[in-house]
Amino acid sequence: MHQHMPNNDPNAAENATSYHTRMNDLNNNPATAAYYFQKRWQIFFDEVIKPKFKIKDHWWQYELQHHGSSHIHGFLWMEDAPSVDGLDGDNAESVATFMNFWDQHVLTWHPDKDCPPAGIHPSAQMFNTLDDTKKELVEMLNHLQQHTKCAPGYCECKKKGSGEIFCQFGYPKQSRDHSELSKDPG
Repeated sequence: MHQHMPNNDPNAAENATSYHTRMNDLNNNPATAAYYFQKRWQIFFDEVIKPKFKIKDHWWQYELQHHGSSHIHGFLWMEDAPSVDGLDGDNAESVATFMNFWDQHVLTWHPDKDCPPAGIHPSAQMFNTLDDTKKELVEMLNHLQQHTKCAPGYCECKKKGSGEIFCQFGYPKQSRDHSELSKDPG
């Protein structure tokens, strides 16, 4: 996307101001950034998500986060998905059928939770400097996909009465070696 921005110089070396130049281009050209994000999502949805998951219907909306980070919230209806209405939580066979279907789509694995996160935000790195290695994946996961500290005003809350501080998202969460169907309190 940045190669289509007005201040991009394809021959310029990465330097201390490169990141700020890219951020200014994003802020000053929101239509280009929004179009690029929408187009990439539509291609990804049509070419990967829809055929892989046999999507029969969908709904989504685009949102911008505090610094203009585009993202999508939505629902996908899959042809072969078991109905939640048909799930009997007291029937082991019903639960197993449900879990077996969703495990193939939702189960995650982390190659190295102890690896230090990327020093530079992965999206700020130039594409041609990345090698698409497992180490880069781990650094990106550890930079972007871990809730490592709570902060007041973001997720830290105080319990009424006791004043005890807790994370509104329920972190830290326990890692599990297998999927489990459970109902959280409340």
